[in-house]
Amino acid sequence: MAKMIRWKGKHMGNLKFALDQQVRAVDTRINRVLQDLESEMVPFMQNIIRTTPSGIRDGKEGRPGPKMDRIWSGDMLDAIGSEFKNRVTLNLGWVKEQEEYFAEQDQGTGTRTGGWGNVPPMHLLEKSKIEAEQYVITELRRYFK
Repeated sequence: MAKMIRWKGKHMGNLKFALDQQVRAVDTRINRVLQDLESEMVPFMQNIIRTTPSGIRDGKEGRPGPKMDRIWSGDMLDAIGSEFKNRVTLNLGWVKEQEEYFAEQDQGTGTRTGGWGNVPPMHLLEKSKIEAEQYVITELRRYFK
């Protein structure tokens, strides 16, 4: 009765070749998923900025309530972008430019007085992380079925 299987010589070469092919296929699929994610997430993140009410009062006649977006100069909106670090690493958000007030808008300022005062958080990075993770998981599950 056999107690083990021994792989040696040419058998290991064939196994390594087959595994390398599978690794390349997975790497290629992950890269495609991230490229698709990139095209989905930049508009998703910009939409959060466009649709999250601000703590700033609008000040326009007849509209004394809070401003209904986070756009003042457009810098925070325009700074949303993406950047591939390698084939399987994608950075999303304010990747090229990060002003201090971007983080204040995203995380909020609590009950701070002075400056912008109490800025409610928009949670752009948190919401985007959840959306991106769900997208990647769904796409990879579809691939690995």
